[in-house]
Amino acid sequence: MLALPALLLAATIAAPTAASPGLSPAPPPPGALRAAAGAAVRALVALHGEASRGRIERGVAQAAAFWRPSDGDAKAFEAVCVE
Repeated sequence: MLALPALLLAATIAAPTAASPGLSPAPPPPGALRAAAGAAVRALVALHGEASRGRIERGVAQAAAFWRPSDGDAKAFEAVCVE
């Protein structure tokens, strides 16, 4: 089940546009994942650049929406996002 959030994140980051105007924002991550999501966003922005921030934030939020406790804890979530 870990592959689904990683796949969603990769597809979002690989999208050809720098911003996604017209798309509704992804809901914020659940409380238990907020800190890990923030850390993942910071790491990915450092890796891919500030121009990708919008897509990164959206991808991490989308992955968080699909994350279940059986997928792992917050550290596992962050690791999947950053891989």
